[in-house]
Amino acid sequence: MIDTLQRVSRRLGFAKPLFVVIGVAALALLTAEIFTEISPDQHDALLIPSAIVFLWALIGYVGLNTFPAVPQETEEKPGFIARVKLRFARFFYYGLAIVFVVLTLASIYMTYKLFGIWAG
Repeated sequence: MIDTLQRVSRRLGFAKPLFVVIGVAALALLTAEIFTEISPDQHDALLIPSAIVFLWALIGYVGLNTFPAVPQETEEKPGFIARVKLRFARFFYYGLAIVFVVLTLASIYMTYKLFGIWAG
């Protein structure tokens, strides 16, 4: 699983600036929606979509920055200490990957629910 996330994050590494720009724009829109007074019928019209876009930009950016550095298992037989260090590092990345996947699934659910509230 972490090797797949590593390949994806390395291939899509060019998109990091795009996620930053989208995230900053969504955060600016979110902040503007919170702190500006608009007519009551249009108040908070873009609050939920901007929050969702910011959430997904953050998830994409974190995923692209976290997983390219996963240590690779080597074909040669390293020493005992090197193997232990490698396994602890990969175990740490497995934990991060599980947290990342769970948060992504929770974000999918939250996106579904929030768009239902926003549209309905």
